[in-house]
Amino acid sequence: MSGTWFDGWLGREALSELEAQFPGEEIEIVETIDLAYVGWECDYQGALITRDGRPELVILQGVASKLPVVMILRDRLAEYRRLLDQTEAVLAKYLEMGGLEGDALLEAQGAQHLRERAQQRRPGESDDEYGARMRLWGLI
Repeated sequence: MSGTWFDGWLGREALSELEAQFPGEEIEIVETIDLAYVGWECDYQGALITRDGRPELVILQGVASKLPVVMILRDRLAEYRRLLDQTEAVLAKYLEMGGLEGDALLEAQGAQHLRERAQQRRPGESDDEYGARMRLWGLI
């Protein structure tokens, strides 16, 4: 579960909360997820747990809801897909309008290795082709 909210003290706190919520039951946190909400100042944590060996989805530190957790997660997936579609559309429009995928975009993506690879001369590439490619990527 590395890289999620579960690492460290939050995981220990979550397990304590679950044990208090389900007293006398054996609780194991199997997997965890982060739940994001557009326009909210905080995100929530969810987990797949087992209660006495039975799998269950739970949301921790969230606003109380009477909806089943599965419905909430499906709603989040729909929202994530909408946000992904919007982001892809904006990137496509940016490129369509003549935006360049230069150093700023590479930095944002954390893709130092792409820049280094792009700087390598391709077999059979002329000086003009190499120079044009370097200018396109903002490398010269």
